[in-house]
Amino acid sequence: METERLKLSDVTICAADSAYVDLTARALRISMAQCDFADAILFSDVRVDGPFRWVRIDPLKSIEAYSDFCLRRLADHISTDFVLIVQWDGYVVNPPAWANAFRKYDYIGAAWPHLPDNLAVGNGGFSLRSKRLLKAVQKLAWPVGQWEDQVICRIFRSSLEREAGIRFAPVKIADRFSHELRSVEKTPFGFHGPNNLWRYVEDDELVTVVEMMDVAKVDPNAILLLILGCMKSGRQRSARHLYNRFAPTRPPVVMRRVLTEWYGPVVADQEMAALEALRG
Repeated sequence: METERLKLSDVTICAADSAYVDLTARALRISMAQCDFADAILFSDVRVDGPFRWVRIDPLKSIEAYSDFCLRRLADHISTDFVLIVQWDGYVVNPPAWANAFRKYDYIGAAWPHLPDNLAVGNGGFSLRSKRLLKAVQKLAWPVGQWEDQVICRIFRSSLEREAGIRFAPVKIADRFSHELRSVEKTPFGFHGPNNLWRYVEDDELVTVVEMMDVAKVDPNAILLLILGCMKSGRQRSARHLYNRFAPTRPPVVMRRVLTEWYGPVVADQEMAALEALRG
């Protein structure tokens, strides 16, 4: 028996990208295949056809350009009460995890585990935002060089709560909505981060996605976590392909240093031996 599709008639899904336009279009398609949104928009300087509207924007070549678009210009394109922002490495994976309680909040994104609960929510790469929040952030005098989610959720969170009545979801709600760096007990509505791709992408498709990545632009630590995730879940083919694609850009001594910081020297040596066995 077919399950009823999730209908989100008050939500626009959108993405803004210049670096990974084809992969970003893929994220929109995957999300739209599982949910009915009121509107769907790909903002880019490069045209890609799909089940979404394409809106031409200036190239987004820096943190400042992306943040400026999200903070200053996005609100003018959204006519629904909410917008779901996705990126190439974050999209809908579990529609049944959607909760009507999400609509009580103006901002929901994956929790940052290294921050206290009052600042932990959250990541903007897969996030639900109200039109009210989009309008409120247009007035912010945000500092140059900051990602827009940091601007909203850390730098200006208290003033947005105090002066505009903006409501940020608690961590418990955020964990049901999405995850990025935190482990969650149940699969949330969506996810963000290349480090989590092994959880949601089959081997053949993951190899294709990896081939479309620009090794110079992807966070190397996220890729390292992705390779480790593939190995621990028995995805040796994907792990080998990933390692041989990215290892030339990152010497083993650098990877060992990072692994030592994360896990200590003994585990780091074990992990490096397993990684090096993938070479060739």
